[in-house]
Amino acid sequence: MNASDLDTNIKICQSQPEKRYGAQLRVATVTAQFGQPEDHYKRALRTHLQHSLVHQSEVHVLCAEIVDDLWNKPAFILELLLSELEKPEDERLEWLFWVDRDTIILDNCRSPSSFLSPAAKWPPSEAAQQADGVERPEINLVATKDWNGLNNGIFLLRVSRWSVDLFAAILALRYFRPGVDLPFTEQSAMAMLMQEFQFAKQVAWVPQWWFNAYPRPEEDFDEADLELLEEHHARRGDFLVHFAGLGNRDEAMPVWLDVAEDESRQWSVDTPLRDVDSGIRQYWRGRVNAA
Repeated sequence: MNASDLDTNIKICQSQPEKRYGAQLRVATVTAQFGQPEDHYKRALRTHLQHSLVHQSEVHVLCAEIVDDLWNKPAFILELLLSELEKPEDERLEWLFWVDRDTIILDNCRSPSSFLSPAAKWPPSEAAQQADGVERPEINLVATKDWNGLNNGIFLLRVSRWSVDLFAAILALRYFRPGVDLPFTEQSAMAMLMQEFQFAKQVAWVPQWWFNAYPRPEEDFDEADLELLEEHHARRGDFLVHFAGLGNRDEAMPVWLDVAEDESRQWSVDTPLRDVDSGIRQYWRGRVNAA
């Protein structure tokens, strides 16, 4: 993306304020890319870097292993949390937006903060209390599920002591509960802990398609066949697409990368095939009313 394209993207996005709701929050994208460089992952990362330029946000990329295998994710997140909490409150990041390397931004205009509750933009001391004066648990983690339960390829995490406790526990779990079954390694550890009393009430489970949509079976982008798609399948107007669990990412991702690189502005501007913003408002309104 050259300077001219960036300016054009910014102007387009300024005309869609609902996608930038909460943009005043300090949100950073966090991901990992290490090992042998592969073209489809480098191109995918580029979509996140371009997105950050549009929103003038930070991107933190882990490029060298800290611990072993997939446990690098919670280790890197914990490192960032501790580093940010050392800073004065008005200087630190407020939220981390984790994305796995097999994710592609489709809509540069949408800010991750648009998925957060209205209370997320309030000062931490007020965030758990709505205008009606009723105390409610502060939301520290916004996550999604698929047919396997938690999918932690993408999630939003508040920079807070709660998050430090959760990710310290994730890293420690395999040592302090050595007999526990972790079929999806750190993802299983995270899912298990998120259900425990000290963490469960401060997790918001949101619809998967908001920011964790999966690719459709046929990548011909023929919108006439929408009735064949399931809710979790990505379509025009969605924020990103995640190639979770696919073994042929080097073949599956380039088709979507071509769309993101050459037609992302059209996908951002054309009529979306589902109303994300209305869904977000209804979800948080329903959560408040149910509290």
